[in-house]
Amino acid sequence: MKIACTGLLVLAVALPSLAKNFGSINVAGVGDVYVIGPDWAAGNIQMNGNGFTLRGGGRVYFASSASDGFDPNVYWQTPLMDKHFAYTIDLSNVGCHCNAA
Repeated sequence: MKIACTGLLVLAVALPSLAKNFGSINVAGVGDVYVIGPDWAAGNIQMNGNGFTLRGGGRVYFASSASDGFDPNVYWQTPLMDKHFAYTIDLSNVGCHCNAA
């Protein structure tokens, strides 16, 4: 039981550091929004100009501050009432039978 509790404590302390800040994009009317994701996905995320490329096997989140951690207060929250958020996705390199959702 002691080992399990110690393991959970170590895991709880380590989890926030399992994220990486990959850089930022500039959102018109808002400013810099940071792109964060799991540190194990670093090889699949490439920042380029005012955007990024995600090459499978990973996921990203938008953050309001440059943080290397999954702090619950770091996620970008924007009021979209009477506004819109638009982006472009290029799926031209996604192979057949691949889940690109």
